[in-house]
Amino acid sequence: MAQVDARPEAPVIDHGLDAGQILDLAERRINAYGDRDAAYEVYAAYYHGEQAGMGSSSVRAMNNQGRPLLRDLESGTSTSEYRSNHLMPVVDDAQALLGRMPNSRVTPPDSSDGGIAKAQKETKFLISTHELSNMDDQQEEVGWFLPCLGDAMYMLDVEPKLRRVVWQTVDPRVAYPAFKLGYQRYDMLDVILREYIDPYEAKARFGSKIIDPRKDSQPVAITIYMSQFQRAIVVGEENQAQLIRDTRWNLPFCPAVWIFNKKNGRPAQSDIAQSLISQDALDYLGGVFLDGAAFSTYPVPVVKDPTNMGTDGLPPYGPGMAPVTVGEKGDFKFVTPTTDLGAIQFGLSSMTQDIYSGTGTSEVRQEGKLHSSIPTGRAAHALQGPQATRFELKQQRLSTAIRRLNSMTLEMQETAPFLGGKHTFDIFGRTKAGSFLEKFTPKEDIAGWYRNE
Repeated sequence: MAQVDARPEAPVIDHGLDAGQILDLAERRINAYGDRDAAYEVYAAYYHGEQAGMGSSSVRAMNNQGRPLLRDLESGTSTSEYRSNHLMPVVDDAQALLGRMPNSRVTPPDSSDGGIAKAQKETKFLISTHELSNMDDQQEEVGWFLPCLGDAMYMLDVEPKLRRVVWQTVDPRVAYPAFKLGYQRYDMLDVILREYIDPYEAKARFGSKIIDPRKDSQPVAITIYMSQFQRAIVVGEENQAQLIRDTRWNLPFCPAVWIFNKKNGRPAQSDIAQSLISQDALDYLGGVFLDGAAFSTYPVPVVKDPTNMGTDGLPPYGPGMAPVTVGEKGDFKFVTPTTDLGAIQFGLSSMTQDIYSGTGTSEVRQEGKLHSSIPTGRAAHALQGPQATRFELKQQRLSTAIRRLNSMTLEMQETAPFLGGKHTFDIFGRTKAGSFLEKFTPKEDIAGWYRNE
């Protein structure tokens, strides 16, 4: 008698989410990342020189608004205050080094002529994908996200007309990821994107039935959910929501990569995070320096016994002013105030050095000169050594992310619905050997080989 397997069948699990579940998850993620988003906005404001001060006790003096009493700002607005910006060049310096798209190459599966030819053709496919995705421009944006905001994100999208995988860089301020556990804790489990756009733009892009731009002028919420099983787009919020696209697939990965500027257990680890208070102090001392310069430049008119002044009184003083007549007991003179600006200049220099130390940069990179009696090339290299070491680690981190994206691109182009199969298309671009234009069939030309460097 045959044995009967009494084990119950495994339940069928639906790994996808509907519109309501996606919106609920989005609200939870946005609330959980509230501190991160607030930090992003502060860093961006300081980079653009739009900071309003962090409210630190180190920049508070004279009155309860933190303004020097010498400055006539009580009736003015904060836009009239002097602000320097020593943080923007620090970020721009990092962007110039991180914002360049590196070269990619598929590793040959073997040393045979066929293996080398296969790797060369897959390399051309990756180069073509990068050119199709305008990665030279997008990578520059990543070079700004990392040092200024502290995070960056790549994700893979689909160009439906060409049936090609394309790359897209994502502003981390609109992205809310979840990560796996263990040794895969830096791989993304899923991600939610949330943006608000004009109703007419939303209607033109998504054609949702719930959008009527003539009745509602408020921005429309666009929520994108992406995991290894699903890519869905929800237009609207709460009761006015519609799931307009819901693509199901079964990939071994979420087609996105998150990059941490610093892997220390926290998001939003900007390069300028530790120097915001120093920038506030520098702005404060800059205002005091301007006050002192003005107070020292313009003399104070002093009149002795005003009753002995002439009938015309004190004329407007300046170049070519009229003579002042006084009586026997009267006197008139200009007194030049004595203000020591050297102490303020020392404070400005100290705060500048503090910003350099906090951001991990060096004088020679920001000012182009050495504060040394012997400004040699070796001395400049020595000063840049610690910063160069940090940049090398960041560039290695970027190259790891791009290598991972290249592997995802090859596998997704070969196996994802609508993309895989025997669909043939043109690949184009430039290599060291010159321009190329070839036919490419994912099933035949990729055939399960995704390793690259």
